[in-house]
Amino acid sequence: MKVKSFALAGVGTMLITGVASAAFTGIATELYVGDGWMDNGYGATGLETYRVYADFDGMDAEDGVLSVFGVAGQAMSMTSGDGFFHNDPLGGLTAPLDLRGAGLWGNQWDTYVTINATDDTVVVGLSPGFAAETNSLASDWSTENAGWFVTPDDAWGKASWEGNETPGRVLLAQVSMLDQGDGPINGFGTISILDRASSEEFRDLALVFPSPGVLALLGLAGLAGSRRRR
Repeated sequence: MKVKSFALAGVGTMLITGVASAAFTGIATELYVGDGWMDNGYGATGLETYRVYADFDGMDAEDGVLSVFGVAGQAMSMTSGDGFFHNDPLGGLTAPLDLRGAGLWGNQWDTYVTINATDDTVVVGLSPGFAAETNSLASDWSTENAGWFVTPDDAWGKASWEGNETPGRVLLAQVSMLDQGDGPINGFGTISILDRASSEEFRDLALVFPSPGVLALLGLAGLAGSRRRR
């Protein structure tokens, strides 16, 4: 897989400064391209795909996420530059079936919500009416009355889960949208989470989906700063 994370993780950290605890350290949004995607049609779509993570410090084996939600006065939302998110006909609201063996790759870059699951082998629950509240994740949405969740018995809610692609983090969503060209961002949003270990709620956490061009500039700026420090 290809992940561009060096700049986005920094953006995410800046966005949540002041709300991190000893365990939960922030929300990160990262550009993502899965293994085999470019050879199987993704490059022709014009999409940029992001993954949203909750990051933890790794000090507690119970660190993780039980739910992602919106509440009255603190809506959960996602907005793209043109108002739409990619929904594959073979995708869904949660992580998709793995159909790559049949030569069907399109649902791999579908937009979906999750708690660490990247396929349908583990279960993530949705609140009643989730599809209606979120426009089936196909267009801009905002809700004070919906969310997704796992139970305390579901090991995949942990940042230390053995099936986790990225230990120390919990994957919360995959979001695919069209690149907006020269604009600084392709989309933005807000979420709230329920921490597994502490039962503490972290509310109104900002999401930003920077354009690849902005990431490139941030990377060059970081490189230049590093050279100056030397």
